[in-house]
Amino acid sequence: MSKKKKKRLLIIGIILIIILLSWIIISIYKIRYKKEKQEVTYPEKQTITCTKENAHDETTKIEEVYLEKGKIITRTDTTTWNKAIPKEQTCEYYTLNSQKLNALTGITSTINCNEYRGDVKTIYTIAEMDTENTKLKQLEYTDIEGIFDYREWIIYMKKDDYTCEINS
Repeated sequence: MSKKKKKRLLIIGIILIIILLSWIIISIYKIRYKKEKQEVTYPEKQTITCTKENAHDETTKIEEVYLEKGKIITRTDTTTWNKAIPKEQTCEYYTLNSQKLNALTGITSTINCNEYRGDVKTIYTIAEMDTENTKLKQLEYTDIEGIFDYREWIIYMKKDDYTCEINS
């Protein structure tokens, strides 16, 4: 056997050993990661409420996410306002928005307002919604199994001046 052939066989052997070792290391890592992930437990029921005072147009906004075993079941948005100076546009805006939302499957919106005060409540039922065409920020924080990373979402909400509370 020539020196070139021996050198080639040696290089091929080294590459095969590196590939085999890489495969073994990756397999061990996957097994450990899967075990760690299986050990994570989520509360049977959990509610996270984030509130923003003095939001756009002097409103108070509340986003509430209801979870079961780490998965989002519903998101409820509540917006309220109370103004000394009449402002019909706020009521008009939320009335139109509520009507548009009610036309979508899995979303229920109710409103009660006048030129001085008002409240609007919108409930998104995740299992009934078309999540492809209706974008909710919370869905960006779910993994492939539908588990909601509420810690990261709370960080996002705090950056937008919300205060959040977790109730299990």
